[in-house]
Amino acid sequence: MVNHSKPAIKKQPKTRDAMAKIPWAQRKEWAVNSPLSTRAAAERYIINQKTIMRWRGCRTRNVAPPKARGAAPKLSAEQEEEVVDWIMFRQRRKMTPCSEDILQHVSKTYVPVGKCWLTGFRKRHPQLQARKANGITPNRKAALSAAVCREFYKH
Repeated sequence: MVNHSKPAIKKQPKTRDAMAKIPWAQRKEWAVNSPLSTRAAAERYIINQKTIMRWRGCRTRNVAPPKARGAAPKLSAEQEEEVVDWIMFRQRRKMTPCSEDILQHVSKTYVPVGKCWLTGFRKRHPQLQARKANGITPNRKAALSAAVCREFYKH
């Protein structure tokens, strides 16, 4: 089968008049893949700025995605999963670790971490919500007294 489409233009023209003669699809490809800002790309390729923004999938005029804030992560994703597995294992054994236990385990096993790391860790892993113990109701307390238990096991 013969390809009848026009070959892609590899070299970009220098003048505005020459750019205007380039097919729309080629200018679109250059504008989307260009490292230029949206405004500069719009001027260079003679395309509306908002159109380029829509093609690039950005809501702002900046092309680059926003940079991550804060310090670099102390643990890799795999290491954090190991910590989650350790906590879940302890929970299944009814030995739920407190904050100090988690910090101590991570500091000994991987790298020293602080309370701020633990706060971020809990935000990244909502399945590990801290649980508070419920108080025993008076009825249950009366039913679990030592005398009642002894009487129960005698029979």
